[in-house]
Amino acid sequence: MNVQRVIVATSVSVRKTGCYWSVSLIETYCESTIAGGKMHRQFTDYDDLTQDEARDVLEMIVTGPIAGDDLVTREMQLALL
Repeated sequence: MNVQRVIVATSVSVRKTGCYWSVSLIETYCESTIAGGKMHRQFTDYDDLTQDEARDVLEMIVTGPIAGDDLVTREMQLALL
């Protein structure tokens, strides 16, 4: 069965704790098949980042898929870097 996952919303949160940064990403997506669909959320956390690493993660997020695009896992994007 062919499953399609389309992003409907993205939320990003950035925190600084001491010397390190954390970036949290929540992607809400619709997983649909010919039989119907369901809404899901994918949570991704990047912790203990330097400022440059946090900047790189944020750049990856803002240049990545947006609402209406197919869901691409962040692991797949990081593997491409």
